[in-house]
Amino acid sequence: MIAVELTGGSMLYASADGHYLIAGDLYEMSGDSLVNLTDQARDEKRKELIAGVSLNDMAVFPAQGHRKAVITVFTDVDCGYCRKLHLEVPRMNKMGVEVRYLAYPRSGVGTPSYDKLVTAWCSSNRQDAITRMKRGEELPPKTCDNPVAHEYELGHLAGLTGTPAIVLEDGRMLPGYVTADQLGEVLGI
Repeated sequence: MIAVELTGGSMLYASADGHYLIAGDLYEMSGDSLVNLTDQARDEKRKELIAGVSLNDMAVFPAQGHRKAVITVFTDVDCGYCRKLHLEVPRMNKMGVEVRYLAYPRSGVGTPSYDKLVTAWCSSNRQDAITRMKRGEELPPKTCDNPVAHEYELGHLAGLTGTPAIVLEDGRMLPGYVTADQLGEVLGI
């Protein structure tokens, strides 16, 4: 069997002669449980993709005190659940979780959401700009050499289907909104 990964993380499995094709996840029976081998491969790929991004290309909200965990969040300033998640960031920081944002304009490159993210990434204080925009404030447009289009493409490669998308240090992805308490449970802190 040959595995073929499509852009966006979808997997196809084909017979060596090409006569048979299966779309979906591959599972392994392991004792009394099923292990999703495709998910494990996606996790490893996401981990590698995130590791290739410079901290200078992120908007970082550092942990307070001893850092216990790092999460990377693909975000859009126009996304309602991203805004709701951003309200949890101060609590996450107090719990020892560093939150690193990557830009992911859901509507695509060259759209108003993209322009807003470029403005945030080109601001002298990304954290302040993102916070203000997620509160619905309009900021004067800015442009500069920025990673927004690259991070958008990175999101596609990581298998994003929406925002917010939280990537844990081991590459696992939590799609959608979670509270600080729920995240703490997942992280074991």
